[in-house]
Amino acid sequence: MALDVYIGNQLDDASATMPLFSIGSQMHAAFFRSDLSNGCPSLQRMDDYHSDCSFANAEILQLLSEIEIVYKRIPRDSPYQSWMDNLRIACETAMSKKRAVFLLCD
Repeated sequence: MALDVYIGNQLDDASATMPLFSIGSQMHAAFFRSDLSNGCPSLQRMDDYHSDCSFANAEILQLLSEIEIVYKRIPRDSPYQSWMDNLRIACETAMSKKRAVFLLCD
């Protein structure tokens, strides 16, 4: 089971494509057990691994700012670095295409 990340205009068109990347359950659990997302309400919306989550295009700028906060909290060789890199790229792509970001539990 994974938390798959998509971009699209609506849930149906996003989930009809291949996910941009997936977040494994162990990585997800370890991240949210840590204090890395403290003070980051957008990131904390992803806390429930077994629930879908979405960010409208208008919410992505806030999510990007919280990703930058996490970047400052994690060491460069952290396993979370790759996850944050992929999430940042998904957000930037969605913003440029005026789409939403969807995190779907499969």
